[in-house]
Amino acid sequence: MDFYVPFRSHRQSWKGTDDILVGTTFDLDAPSIQAYALDGSVKTLYLTSAEQGPPLIILHPAEPKFPLTARQPLGIGSAIEMPVSSEITTAGIEEDPCEPYCAGGGGGPASGIYVTSFYSSRGDGWGGSLEIQFRSIGFSGSINFLGPSTWNYSGSYCSKGIGGGTFEPNVEYSNLAVLVSPGISNILTVACGTTYGQTYEVDIVEIDGGFNGDDDFGRRVFTSGAMPYGATIGTFQAYYDKEGFPGGYWDAEYSATVKTEYR
Repeated sequence: MDFYVPFRSHRQSWKGTDDILVGTTFDLDAPSIQAYALDGSVKTLYLTSAEQGPPLIILHPAEPKFPLTARQPLGIGSAIEMPVSSEITTAGIEEDPCEPYCAGGGGGPASGIYVTSFYSSRGDGWGGSLEIQFRSIGFSGSINFLGPSTWNYSGSYCSKGIGGGTFEPNVEYSNLAVLVSPGISNILTVACGTTYGQTYEVDIVEIDGGFNGDDDFGRRVFTSGAMPYGATIGTFQAYYDKEGFPGGYWDAEYSATVKTEYR
């Protein structure tokens, strides 16, 4: 089980006082839960308004763990989390001084394709922060879009690396260095097994762990002539869930905006 304070405002304000509520859930997307105060009283909390109430502590099935994307200052005081002084820019956008884990550590940053910016408005229910994985894949062959949530891959494919981090919804991270594909300097030369029709793809998954599986944030194909995506390295790309293409195809909804760059 995880012990978790799901709301960032609670993590930055609660100082160990007894005005807390404790709840547990096996469904991180539940619209409401029962929570208990220290005097034993029971209160029904609703996900849409619980952040405005007393500090909430959640017990729920353990999720995969990632290092923090922002370093905590020394002597942070009595709160669980304190904002880093350099986080807030004049534009009101959070910058993210990434820990060395993002670049692989040891011997300096590794070369490859990095995620350098990330934004999502999607929350994670009672699970709080987003535990995001960027999964890169190489294809040799062809890829054809056949309809909603339907693709036809012809040829061979293989993993080209996985990067990850923990992010807050509705926060713009603009100073990241999350390595997703070590050693790749040209997406047009990515191949697996054969030497024709090279294709490079980055999928985004929010890992819930426990009982409600993976949350699909969509995928983008990075290669010239690949339809319908035609995404490019070095620019901001919108992702849509359920394998929908940009613009919201059928029931696809906007998930995140991501920028990848060669380093």
